[in-house]
Amino acid sequence: MNKILIMILIIVVTIALFSVGFQLNILESIIWLLLLTFYMLPSIIAWKRQHSLLAAIVLTNIFFGITIVGWVISLIWSFKD
Repeated sequence: MNKILIMILIIVVTIALFSVGFQLNILESIIWLLLLTFYMLPSIIAWKRQHSLLAAIVLTNIFFGITIVGWVISLIWSFKD
């Protein structure tokens, strides 16, 4: 249950950070949500697989995922046991 709350909190905070100062219409909001979901995909996979290092994967994904290399590392890591 705690992992679910952590993931929800991270997603809400990320959405809030990206939407500050923007007036988005429905289509733009959907596009941002899809992009955010894709960006967080390694974390979502690790969460669904109940990875033992979920917190480390989520943090790596959030802070280094923007570099693409960090995102790929997080994605590979989410599939490893």
